[in-house]
Amino acid sequence: MSTRGDGRRRFGWPWGSRRPSGDEQLDEEEGDDVAELIAECEAYVVGGYAEHLGRHAEQIPVWAWTNLLAHGSREDLVRAAREVHSIWSPSRQWRVARGLIAREVLNELAHGASLFDVQREVLAPIELAIASHPGAWTWTPQRWLDTVRSALHGALGRRS
Repeated sequence: MSTRGDGRRRFGWPWGSRRPSGDEQLDEEEGDDVAELIAECEAYVVGGYAEHLGRHAEQIPVWAWTNLLAHGSREDLVRAAREVHSIWSPSRQWRVARGLIAREVLNELAHGASLFDVQREVLAPIELAIASHPGAWTWTPQRWLDTVRSALHGALGRRS
């Protein structure tokens, strides 16, 4: 995988623009690249993309802090809500902001909202909107928190 000039990762087949045919063997390096791509995809789908990037010491894009909220389980949200009291780390402000939103989502669930519905109707669209926002790379945790909170409350207010 390579990185573009703006810091975003560019995904592609490690062999260039063509896919290998079924009878071609992957060399060890190519196999490692494929395994890493699969791990990244899995992390995204289950809401662990920010943590995956952090484990690999890669820059975490702003939208990735929404990933756990949009795709994680109730247990993931409970863990994230506990991060409001986390110890210092380079990403502490982001974890605290995400934990505050996780608490708000959990509060909605306690009042009868469905996690699946909130994720599908509200959080996944917010994640995509932030990912496609050209200036989001410069957002602070507070700007992200305000944006997600506003969208969340606006959408949930319309549902009532």
